[in-house]
Amino acid sequence: MGSRNCQIYSQKSPHSFITKKTIKPIQPNARTKSRKISNFFQENSYYPELLSRLVEEGSLIRIANGMFVCALTKNANYSDLEIATLKASSFGKRSHQHGADAAASLGLEVEKKEEQQEEPSFIVSGCTSKFRIAEGMRFINLRTACAKKMFIENNLVGKVVRALWHFGEGKVARGTLARALAILKREDCRMIMNSCAWMPYWLSDMFIEVFQNRFGPDFRPPQMSAG
Repeated sequence: MGSRNCQIYSQKSPHSFITKKTIKPIQPNARTKSRKISNFFQENSYYPELLSRLVEEGSLIRIANGMFVCALTKNANYSDLEIATLKASSFGKRSHQHGADAAASLGLEVEKKEEQQEEPSFIVSGCTSKFRIAEGMRFINLRTACAKKMFIENNLVGKVVRALWHFGEGKVARGTLARALAILKREDCRMIMNSCAWMPYWLSDMFIEVFQNRFGPDFRPPQMSAG
């Protein structure tokens, strides 16, 4: 999201919008207006009315409740992950792709729970919640997850770990495991070894067995001493 020439703003952190608007005026006379708005934000905490007025005049476009984007830099669409990430971060939460979606993106067949069939879901380091996207009647679910599951970053390694974690103990078939690990390079496998302490024992033991068979007995988590 940071690489795009755009910015989504959260109602929880309105000053980011004011700063952006001051740097790149939305209208020819917006530089003067932005100073007035900035003063308003500093002197008043009752800013929802101001945001609503900016939406009505077309300066801001509402993406979801409490989330806005500058009209001149708006992209054609935003991914559910982008929206969920900002929504979670505005409340001090981290968000990651749900394990079922991670498995599906890796080509692994996994049965989703009924409540995950229609609505996109993401795991967060906070309370479970849901919110509606402004365009249409779609909802995004933010589901609470344990700290260990949130520790690994939202990258390829994290996707593989969370995908296999989602299957559960004793439910990862050898073929499923082989497909998930086939895309990993040695450095990816090392990252998994370094994160074993943040996984359930059955998952870390599975990785250790596979990687030691592939790379040798010295390929192990750092907490496992040679002696």
